[in-house]
Amino acid sequence: MRNKYYIIAILLSAVLFSGFSGKVNAQELKDNKKPTDVIIRVDGIILYGKVTELNSDNIRYYRAEMPEGPLVAIPRKEVYAISYSNQTYEVITPLSGKSKGKSQKSETPAPAGEPEKKQAKAPDTLSSDWKKNIGNGYVKVGMGFSRQYSSLKGVENFSKTPSAPSLYADYNFQFNKYIKLGAALGVAGFKYEYDEFSEYDQIGITQNITEQVATLGVYARYDITGGILKTYVRGGVDFNLNIVNIDGEIFFKDENKKITSHSEGRGFNSDFIIRGGAEIFIGKNFGLYSDIGTGKSLVQVGVVFSLVKK
Repeated sequence: MRNKYYIIAILLSAVLFSGFSGKVNAQELKDNKKPTDVIIRVDGIILYGKVTELNSDNIRYYRAEMPEGPLVAIPRKEVYAISYSNQTYEVITPLSGKSKGKSQKSETPAPAGEPEKKQAKAPDTLSSDWKKNIGNGYVKVGMGFSRQYSSLKGVENFSKTPSAPSLYADYNFQFNKYIKLGAALGVAGFKYEYDEFSEYDQIGITQNITEQVATLGVYARYDITGGILKTYVRGGVDFNLNIVNIDGEIFFKDENKKITSHSEGRGFNSDFIIRGGAEIFIGKNFGLYSDIGTGKSLVQVGVVFSLVKK
């Protein structure tokens, strides 16, 4: 799922300090004697002119380079905000919404003299009784470090920092001899900052973005090795709720005008997750784990404990 609502403010930053090919630049606007409004589209394109009408469907305006006409109309839904020549600011289209423990033993050596067919029952019983295993699983609690990628698009030029280590908890249980199934919950927070001034257009822009992410994941896990030290790989899907707050400031030096704005947005997306890791048990029911892979953190470390008394 694409977070196109979050992209709006990011594109705004990129366009405001770049050259506007085919548009009126700051010097042309300065030479224009008539008042000029600034129209900011949701895709980040900047338009200059004189707004004459706003209705439920369209915004009508005269282009700055053609003040006598013709009158131009743009769909209202395509306009993010308008900065009027009287130093007022109006938002037209707001941003909006838009790991594991020790496996159960599946094979038991038959006592001397027992028929071999009795040994073959254990894996089949485990697979057929997987519902009973749900309450005899493994709990993991850990922290994530080293953000691998952002849910936001277009923030490559922003400085990025986690607001705190990500926190994770999950539960898994034996499904059959080879596979475990699990569900995970996680929370993470990230900050993005941008500060730039364009000498060409005499426009400065500052952006501060905070992103909060709540994650629900489901996965399947395969244990490569067993015993005290387990190594494993797991794959699954994370479903994420993203909440974004955007605080911005635009400064027009030639006009000595400053505009501040605050926007909020939220949305859902999903990520395919694959991770590999290891667990080491330092007691019958308690151990440590670490894994690495895709997700809201690159590396996770934490503790694991079994609900089954050994």
